[in-house]
Amino acid sequence: MPSLKLHHGSWFARSRNGGQDVLRLIGCADVISKGQARAILQEWMTTDTYRRAGVLRPRLCGFSDFCDLFLERILPKCSEKNRPNLTCKISVMKRYFFNRPLSMIRADDLEKLIVDLREKGLRSRTINHYLFLMNNLMNRAAEWEYLDRVPWKRVPTLRVRDSRPRVVFTQEHIRLARERLYKSRSPINGFFFDVAIYTGMRTDEIVNLLWTDVDLERRTISVVQKPGWQPKTGDQRTIPIHPALLPVLSKLRELYPDAVSVIPFKRHKNCWDTAFKRAGIPSPHMARHTVATELMMSGGTLEDVKRLLGHKNIATTSNVYIHLTQSHLAETIKLLKY
Repeated sequence: MPSLKLHHGSWFARSRNGGQDVLRLIGCADVISKGQARAILQEWMTTDTYRRAGVLRPRLCGFSDFCDLFLERILPKCSEKNRPNLTCKISVMKRYFFNRPLSMIRADDLEKLIVDLREKGLRSRTINHYLFLMNNLMNRAAEWEYLDRVPWKRVPTLRVRDSRPRVVFTQEHIRLARERLYKSRSPINGFFFDVAIYTGMRTDEIVNLLWTDVDLERRTISVVQKPGWQPKTGDQRTIPIHPALLPVLSKLRELYPDAVSVIPFKRHKNCWDTAFKRAGIPSPHMARHTVATELMMSGGTLEDVKRLLGHKNIATTSNVYIHLTQSHLAETIKLLKY
């Protein structure tokens, strides 16, 4: 028969197995009172949670135990880039819910989680990520039969006001930026900018672009998965090479004939950001916004822009990346003939 034990500031359920104590974490004594810990233990006991070995049965396992199982099954399927972020978020959730039985987690707990994360200074966008992760965990628990049903119909989300500046380069901006970057201490910054502004590729896609991905005869660039790296959405795509980009790529090949990568210097993303800020550019990522906007204002379709940028959801293309100028809207309104 399991009993309640306070050990190093945490409540544990203690049972015997082969003459030895087996402890299962219930929660931190600073967060959970003795009465609450006893109620959780009673829940476990009345639902026959323990086997002879003192291991939680699948349908009645605790949140922390399920998180470990979730990581064990899901982490190998994640890209190396996303694994640390997922592990960090899971550890935060485990510190909040401890090993509370999954069946005792309610929708009210999400509201308390939101308040707690707000007190820690997290932004609404980040809190939404935690809420989506929590929903994913509980859906998986129900799918794997560790839970009878998800305790909520819909996860609450916070309204996000995007305060990031919407910057789209004009022709003059592009000319000045190119001039400053090519005259900087590292002219490779200029080549990087040209690849970004003529393809709309992401920073990490340009950094991981190899010459084997570039076909100068067919005039195509392939964004494909490589050992230890994959595109953000996981999908591969082919981008036609703009005529103005051909001499840039040829010059790069001439300057660095033995290079394997198109951009032969591996840098952290922050290094590229710093170099571009010195040239008056907020971020190299703004080139993607410029490409999307220019293509739409020049007559391109939304589906074409989505495919070129490699978005999975067309709403991302239309709501986030396209910023039509007032002058373009003024010309558009003149199309009315009545």
